[in-house]
Amino acid sequence: MNRIPAAPGRKPLRPLIRVSLIRVLALSLVLIAPLPVAAAAADSSGPEAATAGLDPRFAQCLARAEATPTEAEAEAQVWEQEGGGFAAQVCQAMVLFHRGQFDSAAIRLEELAAIADPLSAATALTLRSRAAWAWLRAGQPQRAIQLYDAALAVRSDDLDLWIDRAFAHAETGAFAAAVDDLTQVVNRNPGLFEAWLYRAGAYRHLENYPAALDDAEQALSLRPADSSALLLRGNLRALSGDSRGALDDWRRVITLAPQTPAAQAAAANTTRLSTQEALPAVPAR
Repeated sequence: MNRIPAAPGRKPLRPLIRVSLIRVLALSLVLIAPLPVAAAAADSSGPEAATAGLDPRFAQCLARAEATPTEAEAEAQVWEQEGGGFAAQVCQAMVLFHRGQFDSAAIRLEELAAIADPLSAATALTLRSRAAWAWLRAGQPQRAIQLYDAALAVRSDDLDLWIDRAFAHAETGAFAAAVDDLTQVVNRNPGLFEAWLYRAGAYRHLENYPAALDDAEQALSLRPADSSALLLRGNLRALSGDSRGALDDWRRVITLAPQTPAAQAAAANTTRLSTQEALPAVPAR
């Protein structure tokens, strides 16, 4: 059986979920379109890095599944007939994912995890974490949470799993649970920028603005020029009544990351603030 490294195997899929997470966490002010976080793209190590150390044909198949899924499916089927076995089947499951057939991909990945269980616990864990991503993309976060619960029961030191489950909780609207999971991460690795940023977003959704601002400050202490963190802090400052501080942050976003979604949101927020005396302390629902 081809063994799939647990942590690297998940990273190419995460940015797909992070866009959705940021939408749920509502980093922008009311009436401003949600945007993906720049850090999401930065986290993606790409198929080459993600499949480092794998059998070359397996690595190539996974990369093609992401880039050209239709061609990859045909190649994986031929490879299975030639004796590619389990690895070829995993590649075919990933083809389903990258085609947008998330339900089918999740079901198949769980089936493959069950096959892997008696042979490699690490491989089974990786496949179930990939299945959880697929369930999230399929709009079934509760099924994803069940898989993450099981994974964390046997690998509680895997910070990626805590972050992933926080995403799933956020998709269900359980922001307090998301905060709890992200707290596990920042307590164990206080230097992880994204955990602070995402927990700030979760606190913001819970309308705990002081805690959200504290976390945004922590994120910016790690990446002072990050446009997503600056946008979030500006939004939080505006919601807390600090119009001057909000404008300063939004102007920095526009300067640092022009012609990006973050800059567009910052510009829109700046316009809103300039056309009214003050933004509401709590966003309209």
